[in-house]
Amino acid sequence: KKFFSKHKIKIKLEYSKTKFTSFSRNDQFGVEIYSSREAMDSRFKEIEKQEIVNEDASGAAIVNRGLSLVSFHELKSESEFCKLAAATICHEQLHQLGLWHTNEFRPEIKGYQDDKGITNIMRGGIADFEKSPVGYDISSMQEKLIHSYVGKGNAYRAFFIESGRDFVNYLDRIARENSLG
Repeated sequence: KKFFSKHKIKIKLEYSKTKFTSFSRNDQFGVEIYSSREAMDSRFKEIEKQEIVNEDASGAAIVNRGLSLVSFHELKSESEFCKLAAATICHEQLHQLGLWHTNEFRPEIKGYQDDKGITNIMRGGIADFEKSPVGYDISSMQEKLIHSYVGKGNAYRAFFIESGRDFVNYLDRIARENSLG
């Protein structure tokens, strides 16, 4: 919660022991947490009818349904669990808010990378828990994109209306608009 409030994003957490179906509003998302990668993979395949592409992933955002899946299967201590769980959940939820990985485009979009002296949460890498409650941060541009998305501005329209809430189409649209693809 501290990570999101730092960026003036109000969130309300509700807990459930049932599986989510989907969320259609731009301000509602679900996170399902699994204790094994196999269970997360099985749930992903149940929803998407395909495998998770990244073999090392500890999370997956099913953006067209507003749903994130996370798995904490290789954590060694309770402290590590809490820190990495928070970062993984934040990362997957930021996909739901229209952010993509920082290495998604070449050349990179100016201003999308780190600008606060801490590793970008959408890139991953070495965490710095002295500078951020989840060990990572987002850039000023990413914060503006989130606020545009939540406020139904340009990011929201590009994501929902123009792309049919399809993340690949959304990234293609962003690439075209920025002459990147």
